[in-house]
Amino acid sequence: MTWRALVLAFATVLSLSACGASAAETPSSADGVAEAPATQTAPETASEAEATPESPTPTSIEDSTMNVTVNNHTLRVALANNSSADALRELLAEGPLTVQMHHYGGFEVVGPLGYTLPTNDEPITTEPGDVILYQGNQITIYYDVNHWDFTRLGRVEGVSADELREILGDGTVTATFELGE
Repeated sequence: MTWRALVLAFATVLSLSACGASAAETPSSADGVAEAPATQTAPETASEAEATPESPTPTSIEDSTMNVTVNNHTLRVALANNSSADALRELLAEGPLTVQMHHYGGFEVVGPLGYTLPTNDEPITTEPGDVILYQGNQITIYYDVNHWDFTRLGRVEGVSADELREILGDGTVTATFELGE
């Protein structure tokens, strides 16, 4: 291994360590330079980009709500305080996101985000109004209870379980997610 290749490899390991990735997780080209992953993921949050090893990643409280418009009703959602909700905020900062959602299991509507967000899965018993990230790339709105390992994105405010179930209707629904004001 040449001196240049050794220096490049060391610099790559250091930069991957700072990002929380390992060399096994990041493909590299023949000259040892790390390549970007080929999957579509949500944009990196500004707070992650500004973090240094000396300072932990701050959690954004800006834009701590989002609105979900479904069946001519706008629901206000208080966003969770985690990296998944931060990534969703960054995604929605680019503009509204419309998701086709369908009822599943008699307790939720679910639909594909079209993006993969970081997960913070933990055992959760959902309640009506919970907005959950499932498998990193699906968003759900619960109108009844369920128990599983999920990532909480937020919670609908000011609507009862019966009102929420009525708003979500039956069959396929179109939901538009956008940052709150």
